[in-house]
Amino acid sequence: MCDQIRTVTVSQVNTRIANTIAGDTALRDLYVVGVVSGFKLHYASGHIYFTLKDEQDNNISMKCVMFRQNAQYLDFAVEDGMTVIVRGKVSVYKDSVCQIYVAQILPTGIQNNAFEELRARLEAEGLFNKKRPLPAFIRRVCVITSDTGAAIGDILSKLSERLPLIEVIFIPSLVQGIGAPASLISALDRAQSTGADVIIIGRGGGSKDELSCFNDENLARRLYQSDIPTISAVGHEYDFSITDFVADMRARNPTDAAVMVTPKTVADYINEIDATGSLIYGSLTSRMDFYKNNLDMLARNVKALSPEKRLENDKNQLDLISRSIYTAVNNKLADLSKELIGITDYISAVNPLNVLKRGYSITMTDNKTVSSVTQLSKGDNISVMVEDGTVKAIVTDLIHNEESNYGS
Repeated sequence: MCDQIRTVTVSQVNTRIANTIAGDTALRDLYVVGVVSGFKLHYASGHIYFTLKDEQDNNISMKCVMFRQNAQYLDFAVEDGMTVIVRGKVSVYKDSVCQIYVAQILPTGIQNNAFEELRARLEAEGLFNKKRPLPAFIRRVCVITSDTGAAIGDILSKLSERLPLIEVIFIPSLVQGIGAPASLISALDRAQSTGADVIIIGRGGGSKDELSCFNDENLARRLYQSDIPTISAVGHEYDFSITDFVADMRARNPTDAAVMVTPKTVADYINEIDATGSLIYGSLTSRMDFYKNNLDMLARNVKALSPEKRLENDKNQLDLISRSIYTAVNNKLADLSKELIGITDYISAVNPLNVLKRGYSITMTDNKTVSSVTQLSKGDNISVMVEDGTVKAIVTDLIHNEESNYGS
């Protein structure tokens, strides 16, 4: 049966499609208007590649290529979001995909200024004016980003490095595509009931189209209404979005946001506790010396007075003063003791060894702490310290974060 079927090759089909399009004279030289997306200049070849999207429906688009011999005559800078007219011919490449071979790009004079128009309008409404400071001590952070991107890993890694005791609540969301603005708004609504001290919302770098969901007007207004201070961490340092202007603070990237919510590290707090303890000890010693000197002076004055009556009166006076001093010293010592207990409790809370009691462990190899799988190889001997002892083990496998399907 199969022997009777007449077949053609994929190459023949592709050639037939190409010949059909080539035979349409209307497609040999035409002017097409659309919005530039994914513009890229290949510096080695000098060729230009981009997608031309329909102005009314961004889901409809065509690939475009402009070779170096034509690209060198461009007299204006082409950027994503521009509405342009391209002149060229439609043809088919090897993968049967139609694309426009561009000979000329013309500006329309009506650039896509939606971003600037929205920014100006929201600024006039005062949505850029609410800039709340972050809490002095942040205990809980809510992170809104994709569960498949690098941003969540970067944030968690930096927070763990700087202040491991900080609590992170992760709310996954779409961060690009048509459904991203609604997904981000929903995540912001959920974040309001988390009890977080601050919300980080954002994603890693990408093209302007991929970051465009953070320019959504509804998202901007919901971000402005947040009861919890917000940090916008979208893209890289040179990327700006509407959420950057509306949020209480803007981070250069997700990692920078993690640094902003941990202005002090564990080492900083330990140093402050040590300094406070020294200050308390110095103050206590100074007060005790002051009272002792007063007592010595009073004793000398009493000894210098010879009349018996005056000596008795002075003795009573001294007893009264001594009791007052004793009471004051005891009260002060009690206060200082409470302060020392509080400091001791805080030191205990930030002591890494106490973290072991909550089920965490410390991995060592060659007397060095392991903080990354890149420090180990299969077959390495490791020591795993837990609360009540140490486990000796041999590495049989290494799984990196991207292999662990985090957040799934």
